[in-house]
Amino acid sequence: MDFVEENESNDLVFSQNFEPFSIKGNVCFVSDYFNLQVSPTIIKKLYGYLEKLRLSDMERESGELKSNIVMYLSRASQLCDFDFDYKSEVSLSDLFKMQSLKPKIDSFDTASSLINYLTVINKYPKCFVLLNMHLFFGSDEIEMIFNTLKYQGIYLIFLENMFSFQRLPDENVSVIDKDLCEIVAETKK
Repeated sequence: MDFVEENESNDLVFSQNFEPFSIKGNVCFVSDYFNLQVSPTIIKKLYGYLEKLRLSDMERESGELKSNIVMYLSRASQLCDFDFDYKSEVSLSDLFKMQSLKPKIDSFDTASSLINYLTVINKYPKCFVLLNMHLFFGSDEIEMIFNTLKYQGIYLIFLENMFSFQRLPDENVSVIDKDLCEIVAETKK
């Protein structure tokens, strides 16, 4: 995943509810469908999200677990002839990081892995730009990806290097030439 850096030119404007927003950190560009990895920044945000989930049955267990870890460290440090420093407060994020808790992205096929990936990270970027989807996936796979993510409220921009594919029923197609002029695309059915 690559987040798009701020662009000096104003050739393309991203907006939400007709309000422009900065593309830096808000647009995710996906070009490698075979090596999808959740970035450490997103994992850290997911840890924070999990930590904020205040499930009443888990709060007691979380408190006991944190207390047990601090007691264990205290007892372990007493076994040596020298002192240790350690954090007396343990956060759930510390535990998640210690155990390398990460969302499972890999699936039985590349299309399902892409859906899992975009579903996991969808809270953070506002826009996903997918490069050359029609070269990597068949029409049925693209329709499954498109419909599944649309159902979840995740909208996509497919950036293709040519218009040689059959468009989906709800897909809007714009062809832009090298001078950034929009060319009316004939419907391919």
